[in-house]
Amino acid sequence: MTWKLQAISDELAGADLIIDRDMLVGRHQDADVLLQSAAISRRHAAFLLKEQQLYLQDLNSSNGTFVNAVRIQTETQLHANDKIQFANIEFVVLQQPHESIQNAETTANTESTANTEAALQSTAVQNSAEEQLTLNEQKVLAEQKTPENQQNSEEQKPVDQGMPSLAERAADITLGRDGMPQQVAIPKPAPIPEGVDLTAVQQKAEPEKVAIETPPSAVEQQLEQKKNVSVGLLTVIVLVIIAVLAWWFLQ
Repeated sequence: MTWKLQAISDELAGADLIIDRDMLVGRHQDADVLLQSAAISRRHAAFLLKEQQLYLQDLNSSNGTFVNAVRIQTETQLHANDKIQFANIEFVVLQQPHESIQNAETTANTESTANTEAALQSTAVQNSAEEQLTLNEQKVLAEQKTPENQQNSEEQKPVDQGMPSLAERAADITLGRDGMPQQVAIPKPAPIPEGVDLTAVQQKAEPEKVAIETPPSAVEQQLEQKKNVSVGLLTVIVLVIIAVLAWWFLQ
């Protein structure tokens, strides 16, 4: 016999879980039955298999483990159609023979194999149709290439036909001992129009020099400020001395 849990809560409605060994239930990543809910403890409960009998044990969870709406404190044996609840997540216990599970797995494997073969056959047919279509297109293009088009292509002449070649152009040129061409006509420059002053044009072309004022540096400003303070202080001292001397003479 094989034990199976079927979820009846809205969070996991319709989900099935086969219990074929001792399994830990909780929110921890190492749990065999992982329930992602804030109400579930990290290590909430444990399923125990003893001589093909299923037992449920609470692991001091915060929100409790229930069997048929009764909170359990010790290891409790489960039976078919029992309703178990971990906090707010509820399951129903089902029991079925091994043969039914093996038949279900065999049926699923057969359906998967049949679907794969059908997909491969469909792909082969599609590839064959695409190859036939490509051959037909190539045949149509070959038929459209008529002798008239070939004749028109032969009648096309190069663009430089009738122009002298480089050898013909160099026939009248004589080379000297140093390999330089001789008696080559050098074109004269165009005459300068009347009324044009080349000097004025050259002066305008030259950029005007602009003096760039360099701002005084911070060090120079501080030195100038200290100098002014010293002069002012000396002036005050001299005035005080003159005042004292004048007062003394007047006495």
